[in-house]
Amino acid sequence: MKNIYSLLIAALVISSQAGGKTTGVSVPNIFPHYGSGSSGGAGQSPGSQYSRITGVTYLEYSGFGMVPVDSTTYSYSFGRGGELSDDDLNDNFVSFDESWTYLYNPSLAGYRNQFRRKQIFSPTNKVMKYTCETWRVSTDEWKDSARYLYTYNNDQTKLEYTMFQIHHNGNWLDHVEYDNIYDPMGRVAGMHSTAYKMDFEYDAANNITEREDQVAPMFQPWRLDKKHLFAYNVANQMISYIVQDYDNGWVNFKKYEYTYNGPDLVMVMEYNWINNSWEIKAQNSLTYDSNHNKLMDVRKYWDESTNTFVNGSRLQWTYNSYGQPLTYFSETFELATNTWVLTSEDFLYRYYYDSYTPASAKSLAGVDMNLELYPLPATQTLNLRADLPNADGYNITVFDSQGKILKQMNGKERKVQQAIPVGDLASGNYFLKISSSEGQQTQQFVVTH
Repeated sequence: MKNIYSLLIAALVISSQAGGKTTGVSVPNIFPHYGSGSSGGAGQSPGSQYSRITGVTYLEYSGFGMVPVDSTTYSYSFGRGGELSDDDLNDNFVSFDESWTYLYNPSLAGYRNQFRRKQIFSPTNKVMKYTCETWRVSTDEWKDSARYLYTYNNDQTKLEYTMFQIHHNGNWLDHVEYDNIYDPMGRVAGMHSTAYKMDFEYDAANNITEREDQVAPMFQPWRLDKKHLFAYNVANQMISYIVQDYDNGWVNFKKYEYTYNGPDLVMVMEYNWINNSWEIKAQNSLTYDSNHNKLMDVRKYWDESTNTFVNGSRLQWTYNSYGQPLTYFSETFELATNTWVLTSEDFLYRYYYDSYTPASAKSLAGVDMNLELYPLPATQTLNLRADLPNADGYNITVFDSQGKILKQMNGKERKVQQAIPVGDLASGNYFLKISSSEGQQTQQFVVTH
């Protein structure tokens, strides 16, 4: 099912990230988060300590430097976890229990609440409910906004339908239902709602070869909308993708061609259908490290006057030792100076992780303290929330990347809420550890001034 979800998430997102950049997500998409509960990065093996995403910060270039826009953190229980998807670094592979997004307020030089997302899991670790709340500044409280209810078949192996509800006047109101239709081989043959239909065809290797979309505008009959055609090489890698529009018949609209070096996608060619032929629009060239981690994606545009490609923009990634992204940032090519520069269109993401034991007896006993640090990055104050199995006492330690202890505090509450002053710390990376008789948990955080 993962391949279905990966291909279709962009098509049926109800509310996407603003401009495709900010970390804040006001409404989840129709698919349940399908994280495995473990990331299994490089150098790890079953039963060992795993690393999971705990926070993401998003910054934009202001003309003088990168400035904060928002920050998202994740909390977990029962050994759940996960990591961001490889394709677009969204959190559909993250089995979080709660996620908070904070919006940066420049006038206060700090963050305020923006969104909160909650997931409820079944005993088999399937997401049953996914709720989004928004922060109402006027009343200083969280308010229900929208949610998805997921229904599976009897053995919990197939998602049968999804109900999207909106919260209005104190009640949850059904808004759209999405039904999955399966073929005799257990593949998704169609995904239908009251206003949108998608139907699929497959090849012998279970690759999707065709997707046909239909729409039904309000009070109007169903009509054909788009067709998506996919082709693959012998390694089942997609080598072409064509989009067609329906206008008294199927008409070509856009085409993409993909080139690989082993498992790595190294080039994407983009074409538009103009005057009954394919005309080049752009090219993306990608490079990787020895572990197949994507390092750079350079986008070039076709210049008809010179019949050459011209640099436009590029994306770059850095990683930790587990192959998880640490930063993801963009740059723009300036033709006047023939150099890469930062513009108002450019951005920077930073990612933060901690280690955990997935679904072990130890984590079920309560070693996972659901540690949450916010805002990320912190400026003057770092807030800490944690849940302890009992109130026999805890210790909090803040230390730098060299292991030097900078701050210590303790308490006996089971529900820990602690404001830690960090205005006296220099800008940089730090670590916080909370420990009790049941175990400990450590998380990285950033201070910026």
